[in-house]
Amino acid sequence: MDHAALSGALMAQWGNAAFAAPTPREEVLLGISEHDNGWEEWERRPDIHPVTCLPLHFNELANQAYSEIWRRGAARHRQSHPYACLLIVSHVENLARMRLGKVLEQGEQRYGSIFLGRMSQGEETKSLRSFIAEMEKLRRELFEEVASNRKVKRERLEAEVKANFRLLQIADLLSLELCCGVSGPFALDQVPAQVTGPYLSLNFQPVGEYTLKVSPYPFARPELVVKVPGRIVRQRTFASGEALREHLQKADTTTLTFHLRPA
Repeated sequence: MDHAALSGALMAQWGNAAFAAPTPREEVLLGISEHDNGWEEWERRPDIHPVTCLPLHFNELANQAYSEIWRRGAARHRQSHPYACLLIVSHVENLARMRLGKVLEQGEQRYGSIFLGRMSQGEETKSLRSFIAEMEKLRRELFEEVASNRKVKRERLEAEVKANFRLLQIADLLSLELCCGVSGPFALDQVPAQVTGPYLSLNFQPVGEYTLKVSPYPFARPELVVKVPGRIVRQRTFASGEALREHLQKADTTTLTFHLRPA
């Protein structure tokens, strides 16, 4: 969840003469900050992989647990913030489609070693397709609800939602890149400069461990400084999920501070 909060902090400063700020601001920033909110409960009680005894990676969850988590996140702001929820559901649907692609790429033998659970590859595929259909239906319902409340042309709203969902993805990718440790130059493509385009590429050049030069520069401040809290955990195995959770509670805390500057 700290990663998602960092995504929101990045996008809260997005916008200058060359890049349009998110609109409607409060709803877009909420959707970006909350795009992974379904994992909040899971992150409070992380577990270990039953075979490797390493901390369980979220991508290793079987589809039943995976879908329940994302379904919870999709529903959390359904009544109070339909626009933000629309962006979150779009994110959930997109990730589920990506997961389906990965499942289809795996052979039956390799598949069983990657995901937890007793589903066969065929059963997992069927379950994922059903979940994607559920999210697609919810996304369409949310769009119609937003459209009925907004005094803008449908084509304009479609372009706006498309641009805002891409901003969510950009913030998500950039936040992950920062949190996981930038190893070299990278680029983010299809970045909306304005609601109706053009879509540009942002280039990032590391300057030291926690500083990036960005071109073209999309933020309002001459230098953007953002922080994210963390815990120092050495890679190791654990005897149980409880042992992992106890270790995390005792782990030293730290704060990562990132600087983003114009190239």
